[in-house]
Amino acid sequence: MITNKCFENCPHCMEDSNPNGQIMDARAFHKAIKFAQYIGCGSVILSGGEPTTHPDFFKFCKSLNDDYKMPFTIVSNGTWCDDEKIIRQVKRICSDFKYMIGMQVYTNKLFYKDYDKIHNNKAFFDSFDGKITLDESQIRSMQDLGRARTCEIAQKMCDESEYHMSCLNAALISKQVSYPTEYGKQLEMNARHFCHPMVDFNGYVHLSESWLCPNVGNVTKDLFDKIWLNIQLYQPCGKCKGYKKFIESTNPRIMLARKIIEGDI
Repeated sequence: MITNKCFENCPHCMEDSNPNGQIMDARAFHKAIKFAQYIGCGSVILSGGEPTTHPDFFKFCKSLNDDYKMPFTIVSNGTWCDDEKIIRQVKRICSDFKYMIGMQVYTNKLFYKDYDKIHNNKAFFDSFDGKITLDESQIRSMQDLGRARTCEIAQKMCDESEYHMSCLNAALISKQVSYPTEYGKQLEMNARHFCHPMVDFNGYVHLSESWLCPNVGNVTKDLFDKIWLNIQLYQPCGKCKGYKKFIESTNPRIMLARKIIEGDI
């Protein structure tokens, strides 16, 4: 999470991103990539906020490609589609960077104020030879965090969602492996089902998708071994609706997972 800056002000934003959001400094960025390598992750995702608002966005992408040779994906809201400087940067990233996997541009008519602009630029995004995917689908895993907690529509979607918050799966895996590199491999194998641990703009590591959730350490201040130990000891805080669904579920597999997370097995 290289920045918490975003100009969409979406009422459901689980990161509480805003136009005055903070940015990640270079030291935290490089430490975050080294931590990803430490836990055995073979790729990373650059997210925000809106990552293209970071003044070092291009520099970070170039470092991933040239220095770390780390495959990376970018998650964006696409509002840069009329910014000539960012357009030039994205074109170069898509055409010249070997380790750039792709960019997901997500927008939603229900929440995003610039939806019409993004939707009307579909042909522009499609012109990047498949490197950019425009996703306008319904939000499947609404999180009960940030501004979503005061948004009536978001709260209703949280109630109806069949998906659990991401920290549960990340915590579950950590309790079933012995070494950090095994952790990363398991995360990579299940990447389609839940997110990797997230390093926020201040360098704090979270097992969830939101920097508003509890952290397990800081990549600029703590030894990676200590962060790994905290990951293995991590217990979800239980404050969001996803966790309450998890606790109340009678599904045998979820009940077993709950016992493992709580240390009963």
